[in-house]
Amino acid sequence: MPGQGRNILMSFLASPGDLVEERRIAKEVVEEINRSIRLLNWNIELLGWEDTLPGYMRPQEIINREVDVCELFIGLLWRRWGQPTGTHESGFQEEFERARERRLQTASPEIWLFFKAVESEQLEDPGEQLKRVIAFRKSLEVSKELFFKEFKDSSDWRAKLRESLLSYVLSLVPSTIEAPAIAGPAESSIARSPEASPSHAAVEEKVDKKPATTQLLDVVNATTKGITEGEFASLQNIQEGTTANDQFSAARLHLFGLSWISELNTGELLETHSINILFVQRKRHKLLGPERSLLFRTVVGQFYETSPGWFWVRHFDAETTEALLFHLARRDTNPTVRKGALEILRSAGIRLKDTKYISKEDYIKSILADNSESVLGTATRFLASSADLEDLPIIRSAGSENTSIRPDELLETEQLITISKGNPIDLAKLLPTLKSTATKAINEIEKRLEELDDNALLGALNHESSSIRAMLIKILARRQKLSTAKLRAFLSDPSPAIKEACLEQLIRQGVQVSTDEIRKSVSPSLLTGSDPDPLILMLFQPFDYETLISNVDWFSLDGEIAYKALALNHFSRVSGRIRSDLQDRFETLRSNSIKNLYASCGELANDLVKNFAEKGGDDYVRDRFVAAALAGLAESGEPGDVVIARQYLERGDAVRVEAVRILSRFGEASDADTLFSIARTSYGQLKEHAAKAAIKLLPGSDGALRLLLEGEDRILMKLAVNALLDEDPEKVGLLLEPLLDRKDDNIRLVALTYFLRRYSDEQLEQLLHQYLDKPSYYYNIVCWLDRILFAPPPLKDHFRRELANRYG
Repeated sequence: MPGQGRNILMSFLASPGDLVEERRIAKEVVEEINRSIRLLNWNIELLGWEDTLPGYMRPQEIINREVDVCELFIGLLWRRWGQPTGTHESGFQEEFERARERRLQTASPEIWLFFKAVESEQLEDPGEQLKRVIAFRKSLEVSKELFFKEFKDSSDWRAKLRESLLSYVLSLVPSTIEAPAIAGPAESSIARSPEASPSHAAVEEKVDKKPATTQLLDVVNATTKGITEGEFASLQNIQEGTTANDQFSAARLHLFGLSWISELNTGELLETHSINILFVQRKRHKLLGPERSLLFRTVVGQFYETSPGWFWVRHFDAETTEALLFHLARRDTNPTVRKGALEILRSAGIRLKDTKYISKEDYIKSILADNSESVLGTATRFLASSADLEDLPIIRSAGSENTSIRPDELLETEQLITISKGNPIDLAKLLPTLKSTATKAINEIEKRLEELDDNALLGALNHESSSIRAMLIKILARRQKLSTAKLRAFLSDPSPAIKEACLEQLIRQGVQVSTDEIRKSVSPSLLTGSDPDPLILMLFQPFDYETLISNVDWFSLDGEIAYKALALNHFSRVSGRIRSDLQDRFETLRSNSIKNLYASCGELANDLVKNFAEKGGDDYVRDRFVAAALAGLAESGEPGDVVIARQYLERGDAVRVEAVRILSRFGEASDADTLFSIARTSYGQLKEHAAKAAIKLLPGSDGALRLLLEGEDRILMKLAVNALLDEDPEKVGLLLEPLLDRKDDNIRLVALTYFLRRYSDEQLEQLLHQYLDKPSYYYNIVCWLDRILFAPPPLKDHFRRELANRYG
């Protein structure tokens, strides 16, 4: 595009410090690709922590500014998770969550994740850093929210990154080298053609122009007088009380000027600070139609939860609001507004329908003819949630005519419509065609698989997706449509999920399965989350007392599991032994097992016992037996057992989880500080159990909750806020209001969910007024209060649900 500006793909590379070589290679790959795409007027700019300028603030906040502007986020992990940043466990975690949060709101940035392969030897003893990486990877597999790739070495990384980057940039090129179909003068003339449409004229209908005109003329006259008298000759020495010092007049003229410029086909929007200045004095402004239109377009087009403005369209009814959103989604000259309108329509559940302005068929064709790839991605997601089966031929036809639409997005749209709107016959036809990469479609079809008949399910048992195969096995086994032989045949399947599903069904059916068979089929793996122990415990549950006792042995893989089955199912017979074992830390059991080993192995037992102890076997086994014994006390113990539980609060996480469960049942208020300390320094199940136990033992805003609220942990904050819902709202409100000024976005919004649940609209509006009166405040709190107070129906209820679901 000679004579035009170069297109820049802002990319950010996030990784801990153990991937220096891969970061260097990434720079080389980008430089190499840039030489190839120069003639297409494209350039990739790769940012990372190395490129961040120093500044007077928390170092990670400086890096976050680069994360906030990137269009492509590339995450890279190997064996290290990284160092804490003050608000997150690592810099990588903070950068990824920041990019992900923006992606959920705006469909940008594109997020890629790569994992460098870890040697199998290290997986056996991963250490804390690698455990966190493995847990993160597992969470991605479970949520199926993001697709990621693995690379073997530096050479493989270079090849994968080069292929991915080049393909991605080339996919962007068509939308930039073709004549703009929407964002130019031609589209502007179309938007103002005689065709019926709810343009900003619909806004003007509801505005009395006389007060706005009078106000604007007063501001212009005052400003003209100030200019004549020299007030604007030097803005460095503005006098208080002069026109030049009048922030309201400045904001009012800025709004008028920008609305004028925007109407002249630029499609420009208000900048974040400008709309917030206007919002502070929102009740003073008398607006013209184009000005109100600009404010509405800005609120729709700004995705970052920092631009309030629904106040100015609060009088719109549902029909007008929906009509304007549908219009902006296909006709606005600014692609961010088109994208924002579609995203609001989708997330609010507003259905695609025939209107007095345009037919449903023409509307589908219109939004699928967009020239912006990001808008098209949002358009396909909107259609996936709101179109009907009868619309599929139109979507296929319109989608095939626009080469900017990604085929996989179009296919996913068709699949999701079929799954949500189709009958069982449609589902049966779709099921065999689903690819294992269609994670959204697979997640959705799981909700309706029960509707399919046995033949349809049996016919799909060889599906390429292990997730679908596992789902089918569970349903068919529950219907008793899979024979023992068929279930055993599936044990040769490479998928751990399939094997676990089959073994679980065999055990439930009472089929004879050995612990060796379970361990052979399901190997322990932090990477996949596979664990044979729960299946073995399920196998042991119906065993009688004598059988379980015979399996309890210090050196047996099944010894601790048999002990746990005894503790859970035969507690009355073994309660005395459990307490005795815990008091002597299982030394008696260990000694008896050593005697049995000598009896069977003779002097060879010396080396076996010595080697076992030297390799840490005794400590590992002791923790497993302690956790099993405490599980029995947590289920069936008595108040005095709390003394035993307190002795084990410094052991491993599995032990502490059970000890905390006992404290939750029988503990005292004095245990709350210890539990809170555990909650602060742990993660996962242990964190949640400890926090809930502390809240239970020391309830109310004067107890553990006050301590929780002094922290910076979002999970603990949510637990605390939920527990405060039954307390006096006036007292709790005073406690929570300071949290609206915390630096952490998540902490602020979690606190705001309390006010959403317990305050009336009048109280919320008073809260907004008080918040804006502060010397400084955060835009996202103002933005959310504006949404939940002033957004027209049906968006008001939608924003309330969204805030509660995301942060409550």
